[in-house]
Amino acid sequence: IKIYEARMQRLALAAVARSLSDAAAGQLTCDGVASKQPLDLAARIDEEKARIAGSKTFVQRFFSIKALHGMIMFTSWINIVGRIFASNQSGDFTCHTYPVYKPLDTPDIPDSASLDLASLTLLPTHDPNYARLPWAKLGTAGWGAALSVGPMAGAALVGAAVSYFAARKARSAGRTTPAALEAGSLK
Repeated sequence: IKIYEARMQRLALAAVARSLSDAAAGQLTCDGVASKQPLDLAARIDEEKARIAGSKTFVQRFFSIKALHGMIMFTSWINIVGRIFASNQSGDFTCHTYPVYKPLDTPDIPDSASLDLASLTLLPTHDPNYARLPWAKLGTAGWGAALSVGPMAGAALVGAAVSYFAARKARSAGRTTPAALEAGSLK
């Protein structure tokens, strides 16, 4: 995102500098209209950034660092949301470093501090019902690929559709011209 912002700033500053150098000596213009009011440089740069962003083609929109960032963030978000819905959210969950049945916080054992190690039941390190887990059939590598490639492909499809419609709208408004695309701005 920072690379995208720096590139937009550089293109906008170059376009504003061109428009100022094209203006008649001593006469600053805003969007080509002579004005006696002082030029608001920050507003002019923001207008130029909007014009640059609005004049991009489908290819420029879809194959960009900003689009890649969006796809990666969506993939990350999907995996986080999946963990929320797949895990125990009751508040009763406690994490133990080794799979051990620990009969704590029950009325049968009033003082867990006096619990000896012999009363703990070690659980098997391999799940005997492993085949029921969703990653059992795909394997861990396949499951990891499905959770990475699947959301990335979905984000790419949505990004392609959004890029297509935005570029079509810009093209129908006449904002995409070869000169504008090379310069990053319309004159």
